[in-house]
Amino acid sequence: MRKFFKKILTPLLAVTMSLSLGVVAKNGTSENLSAKAAPSSITINANDTFSPALHASNSGYPETPTAHTHTPSDKVFEAAGVYKLAANSYIMFVQNKGYWYNSSNLGFVSKVSITYSGGTSTTGKIGVYFGDSVQSTYTTTNNQTIAGQNMTDTFTNATTTYGYFQISTSNKNVQITQIVIEYDDAGVTPSVLTGLQMNKTTAEVVKGFTEQLSVTPVPSDANPGTITWTSSNQTIATVSADGLVSALVAGQTTITATSSVDPDISATCDVTVINPYVYSKVTTMSGVQFGATYTLGALGTKAMSNVVSADSVAEYDAHYTAEGNLIRENITLKFVLEPGVLANTYALKVVGTEKYLGAVSNTSNNYLRQLVDKDYLSSFTISFDTDTGDAIFSVVITQTVTKTIRYNETYPRFSTYASGQTAVQLFVDPATQTAANEAASFANDVWNGQGANANGSCNAIYGALSSAYNRLGTDAKTIVDTSSDALYVNARARMAYLEAWDTLNPSSPLAGISKTNTTLSALAIITLLGISVIALYYFFIRKKRYN
Repeated sequence: MRKFFKKILTPLLAVTMSLSLGVVAKNGTSENLSAKAAPSSITINANDTFSPALHASNSGYPETPTAHTHTPSDKVFEAAGVYKLAANSYIMFVQNKGYWYNSSNLGFVSKVSITYSGGTSTTGKIGVYFGDSVQSTYTTTNNQTIAGQNMTDTFTNATTTYGYFQISTSNKNVQITQIVIEYDDAGVTPSVLTGLQMNKTTAEVVKGFTEQLSVTPVPSDANPGTITWTSSNQTIATVSADGLVSALVAGQTTITATSSVDPDISATCDVTVINPYVYSKVTTMSGVQFGATYTLGALGTKAMSNVVSADSVAEYDAHYTAEGNLIRENITLKFVLEPGVLANTYALKVVGTEKYLGAVSNTSNNYLRQLVDKDYLSSFTISFDTDTGDAIFSVVITQTVTKTIRYNETYPRFSTYASGQTAVQLFVDPATQTAANEAASFANDVWNGQGANANGSCNAIYGALSSAYNRLGTDAKTIVDTSSDALYVNARARMAYLEAWDTLNPSSPLAGISKTNTTLSALAIITLLGISVIALYYFFIRKKRYN
């Protein structure tokens, strides 16, 4: 029988445990031991911290060993906030119980030693289950007074890889100061390393920024040995001993991770370093214009992602300059402002598509969909907070409900909300803020967009387009009014037609009803009015003539 001992003092646990209190621990990070050889002894000291955070609730977890069988693929451990001892080996706390599971390649648990202390009036006991059955060995100390000093109880067994220990006390004043789990690894055959898996195979890194790469062994419980990191072109990017890539100049390089166990076992990532392309922060309406390209960010760390999501716009960890401007990346969702279908509104056309960002009519759903048609739900008013410069994109859902685009920190995403959540900021590609882009965006909407589909809604569309024209800059208006290009000639003719129609058919109080999808109701009312007039004519005029 071969035993060797190795203490691992990673940040772990300061916990007070009782039957009613549960477990309290700090958040933190633990060392990832999956890439190391399985130890024969684990020592957990007071003030160390579990990563992720410990679970203080027993909801969904076993109260007795018979309620659950622990296996290497059991995701309840990873989801619960547990400490990963080694590959497929965990310890987890649920209320006043500490569960452990150790993979067979780590060996059987041969001994568990628990050191604890408590107040002078505290009485208590510790019990340990080895295995997953109530018939398994259960050993306990006498119900003794814990007089403030550290006390250690040791339990031995050599036939199981899982179990739990439990503390029962007369009050809540008990603290674990150390847990030692020892293993008997006799007959254990270590897994043979067959490969390395990189966390990404390609990466785009902005000059001056970094990218963290990592590898995991294949199979996951194999020992990869020491990993050596290299860059094929260190003038483009360098890589540290722990896989942190630093982008130096624009270009391409290959990052390679190699195992000391077998130099032929390696993994690579092709890295492209790009020069930063900065989107300027917009804080007033002077920076808002048709035809320019924009995106939204939040918190100085997040931005809209072009990864398509069903009911919201995804986010990513963005890079910002010291001045608070956004560095655009390939993952950045970009949109071009166009005239909305309502007066004084803007439509957010997603770059690379013919679709728009838009809300939904159901007021209970805080959705912001990425690929919708242009309508009143994708027509936003834009304003800015005068104190912070935050952007306010508002859309009218009903006569009583208006929502704005906000960032949700709890469930990271950009969506529309009636209240609450985190403010967003607007960023623009300054190269796209030109009079030519502004004029072309307006003229194209007149000739090929809304203006081309005005049948039945001429008054409303003329009103929206007139509003858009009035928001054009002076230079853009000049292009629209005087250019001999066919697009502008046709746009002017279409606007003249819509204006003439609007003059001859002025909007009535019923005209706006079409915006609320009750056009049939309006037509019915008009028809009833016409029938009433005809009836009055026959009953009063014609009847009088015959008499």
